[in-house]
Amino acid sequence: MSYMAMPGSIVHPSAIIGDGTFIGHNVVIEESGGKYPQTRIGKHVCIHHLSSITAGMVIEDDVFIGPGVITLNTRHICWGRDSQHTGNRQPPIIRRGARIGGGDVILPGVIIGAESEIGAGSVVTKDCEPFGRYVGNPARKIGEVPKEERYAR
Repeated sequence: MSYMAMPGSIVHPSAIIGDGTFIGHNVVIEESGGKYPQTRIGKHVCIHHLSSITAGMVIEDDVFIGPGVITLNTRHICWGRDSQHTGNRQPPIIRRGARIGGGDVILPGVIIGAESEIGAGSVVTKDCEPFGRYVGNPARKIGEVPKEERYAR
């Protein structure tokens, strides 16, 4: 695979990363395993510094992830306890061409629609429609990505 990871980044060997992907400083791409699939990151993805990509995520091609983005894959914190909830992980999915602003938090099971845009500092608690613009805590739709800013015209 041909991708670039900057110093301080941790990319677990179980992650599948597409060509032309850039991974910034101090990004963590967690180990996949157990009862959930491998983390898959498509081609031409940019993940900026200080971001955490949770295990089992799918990030499709042409996605931009700003600095300090946190993704989560479970609502059941069972660290050091009975592992009955570990099979309930639901990693987020980020569809092709989406743009995720700096400092965003994406909760478990959320699907970010193709070419949608999430404003900086947003907390995404629900699925986002393709081509939608979302901001806030919780993130809410404020409009559509203009046609001239879309890949699919």
